Amino acid sequence: MTEARRMEHERRQRILERIATLDTLPSLPRVVSDMLRLLSDANYNIDELMGLVQQDPALTARLLKLANSAIYGRPRQIDSLHEAMVLLGAKEIHRLVTTISVMRSFDDAFTRGRILDKEQFWAHSVGTGEIAVRVAAHFGLDFRGVDFTAGLLHDVGKVVLDQHFHAEFRDCLDLSHRRGLPQFEAETRLLGLDHADVGEKLAAKWGLPDSLSAAISQHHAFDPAHPSANLVACVRMANHLVKDEDLSCLGEDSLWELELDPAWHVLCSMKPALDEEGTRELLAAMRRDIKGSRERVRGMVSELTG
Repeated sequence: MTEARRMEHERRQRILERIATLDTLPSLPRVVSDMLRLLSDANYNIDELMGLVQQDPALTARLLKLANSAIYGRPRQIDSLHEAMVLLGAKEIHRLVTTISVMRSFDDAFTRGRILDKEQFWAHSVGTGEIAVRVAAHFGLDFRGVDFTAGLLHDVGKVVLDQHFHAEFRDCLDLSHRRGLPQFEAETRLLGLDHADVGEKLAAKWGLPDSLSAAISQHHAFDPAHPSANLVACVRMANHLVKDEDLSCLGEDSLWELELDPAWHVLCSMKPALDEEGTRELLAAMRRDIKGSRERVRGMVSELTG
């Protein structure tokens, strides 16, 4: 092992050991894991979904408030969870409940003086979740809600770094800006790991399934041979695409080339007849998806952080 590699390994171990001792890491709300288990069953009953939400009156109230906000433009008031289910649909309710619950669990992590802007961070995260679902649909994939949750959670390691390693995280951001490096590369150079590695530790703490853990840990270090490569590819693509369309977490550009991205090749392998013109049309459609949902995502996050 070279001296540089040894020092990188030591820095990485110091960070991981410190994370292991933290007792203030956020917990994943139980309703999120319960909903993932429920939605994995193709024959689940919508009453079961409603029952999960109703167990938390504060969550239900917040959900109804959001359902009645301007972002949905409903002509009349939605007065009950059952009515919200009927009008918005189970998939949208799942996304709203997951978003509200996860954001609530991270409330204490965003305080004055932190690097991450709360609204900007969650707009990027929610946007990545929504576009991961759209990317999956364009390639005929259905992950039954896991793709949204994976996109929503993919950057949670940044929150941990900002909260518990604030000075080091600031140094990484400065290096990224000075050298024109992607944020995750700057983190690896200075810390020996990146926010995806930290997110993987959170995923392990939460007991997330391997597919979700992989989507968090591999959205930069992508492994095309991983059993969940299709899911990871959708999240990775969504992460790049929303950055290109002004939904970035730290104001960074995506710094990617579509034709060279292994995630793009994994997805395109499922459409062997896709030619150059078809590729352009598909990419244009995904960009339209983002433009069509960008302001709604920002509006939703503004409602939830206000």
